[in-house]
Amino acid sequence: MAFARASDGISSASHRYLWLDFARGIAAIAVMFYHYHEFTGYSHLFKAAYLAVDLFFMMSGFVIAHAYGGKLFQSMSTYEYVLARMIRLYPVYLFATLFGAGYYLAKVILATNDAPAVVDILAILGHNLVFLPFSEPIADPAGIFPFTPAAWSLSVEVVLSIFFVIMLWYFRNRNLLITFFGSGLISLMFADRFGTLDFGFSLEGFSPAMFRAVAEFSLGIWLYRRFGGFRVKSNIPPSIVLVGITLALVLLKPSVPVSVSIVVCAFPLLFLVQPITEPSGMTARMFSEFGRISYPVYLLHTPVLLWGAGMMKFLNIDLLAYTPWIGIAMAVCTIAMSWLVAVLFDEPVRRWLNKQTKKAKALSAQASAERYLSSR
Repeated sequence: MAFARASDGISSASHRYLWLDFARGIAAIAVMFYHYHEFTGYSHLFKAAYLAVDLFFMMSGFVIAHAYGGKLFQSMSTYEYVLARMIRLYPVYLFATLFGAGYYLAKVILATNDAPAVVDILAILGHNLVFLPFSEPIADPAGIFPFTPAAWSLSVEVVLSIFFVIMLWYFRNRNLLITFFGSGLISLMFADRFGTLDFGFSLEGFSPAMFRAVAEFSLGIWLYRRFGGFRVKSNIPPSIVLVGITLALVLLKPSVPVSVSIVVCAFPLLFLVQPITEPSGMTARMFSEFGRISYPVYLLHTPVLLWGAGMMKFLNIDLLAYTPWIGIAMAVCTIAMSWLVAVLFDEPVRRWLNKQTKKAKALSAQASAERYLSSR
């Protein structure tokens, strides 16, 4: 396996790694089926799909280093960086959280036996809308992010985004590896305690999950620094690596050693075995669409599950009697809804927010110039 320096375009922050977009979409769909397994009738599959979260953390380190690393050394302030990350993350998160909250509000309206109090719904929203976990089990199903349970990892992502600008980006490569190995070892200690790497969604596992995330995030930054400007000349196409990882997420029953092997050995290959040139034509469009829906699928699939299961329960329909069709229907609805949310809500809102941010920056620069001239 040999490395070749890619064209200058790859060093541009606007460059997109389409294979990583595709992999991110596949990973989000795998997580969806991991949570939908009871309704697909294939509970023996997707046992390892929770490891996709580890891939997301690694991708975040890689992509954030690519998109923002150079800017932070040049013109972008810490405030501008954090604002850019919030504009990227918050619209879909807000939509998913309110959509999930609507499920619990429907329980209140229908006066179901397990309906929470309205004040409790507001208390949960008060925490979750600012990415804070809620510790009281007052909702059913319970959880630290009961309206969109997958959001625990997004909360960690926000912390990592701030950690990146404060500390990680200024680390030398050696320090990044020390951070990776140190946090990884601590994460392994908790994995041994819990018997799995699948922790972070409960209050008990939320703080330990920070070490899990920091390890993979710092590895992602290191991979970008070492290999982000290169392409691999290899007989192994990225499609083979992605198929292998997908099969592992679908078929394997993950012990801790197997999980660690996938995260440490298999996932980094996705960043290394990138083609000399990006896909083009219909392939590029398909990969881009997978990337487009990945984030909404990840956040929306659990609220869709809540609404789907809740509606069937209210109508006295036995969900398990309709497997796998009910699971397939929820998956199709999730993907369709995710695409619509991306196209009709997330992207327009982000365009508007970015436009307002640029206007505010221009006005601030103009005001500063006027103050400078008036002081002379």
